[in-house]
Amino acid sequence: MIGGDLRIRSLEPAQTRLDALRATLGEDEHASLSPPLWPAGFFRRWTRREALVKALGTGLTVEMDALDVSLSPGAPAEMKAIRLPSARAEDWSLTHFDLADGFVGALATRGPARITLRDCTLPLVRQDQTASFEKRLPTSTIPNP
Repeated sequence: MIGGDLRIRSLEPAQTRLDALRATLGEDEHASLSPPLWPAGFFRRWTRREALVKALGTGLTVEMDALDVSLSPGAPAEMKAIRLPSARAEDWSLTHFDLADGFVGALATRGPARITLRDCTLPLVRQDQTASFEKRLPTSTIPNP
């Protein structure tokens, strides 16, 4: 099983992201980030949770507060806790990736994983839906412990 999520960091005003993150952080998550790191933490949290929900196949029926993920930059992406009867945190691997020009994403896999991103072109549409553009992704290997 695999699930993934990709977001553009600039789609929401910064204050909206900070308010959303501050309102929903658990105690451990709150303690793991200083306020200047909250915007990046918001997207790490969002993409990692969304990737897991997609891998589980449950859709948004899962209460997102039942999923705790690592948020600190430079620390490995990992599931800290899953409070669901059908899943355990230790059964899942998360892989974080930052892409050029403000794109951030995560992949969730059941069991250990080693993810390789290959050179590819993604067609993307701007928020206003009036112009399409392409981004080139470099080849990189992301080890996942």
